Amino acid sequence: MSELRATPIPWTAVRKHPHVWAIDALSGDPDLGHAKWHSLADVYGCDDMGAAGRDKAKANAHLIAAAPEMADYIKEKADSGCEKATDLWRKCCGEI
Repeated sequence: MSELRATPIPWTAVRKHPHVWAIDALSGDPDLGHAKWHSLADVYGCDDMGAAGRDKAKANAHLIAAAPEMADYIKEKADSGCEKATDLWRKCCGEI
């Protein structure tokens, strides 16, 4: 089965601005020589939508921060023979 080459967990969502969240990798990425990685990704809300834009940015950021742990769970299910999980795992690894 394919290997996931993403930055190691934990990832966390950190608010940078009312409509901007950063995804930080607190353990860094040894492959890249990072002891800590701040703003691995930034997530933006819609400034002109007020609270709805802020809430959407927060929800998206937390979903992204949980992605590596969800990928681990998908891999476990794929290893146990779940076809849907195998397809999702291949997507996580960039194969599809």
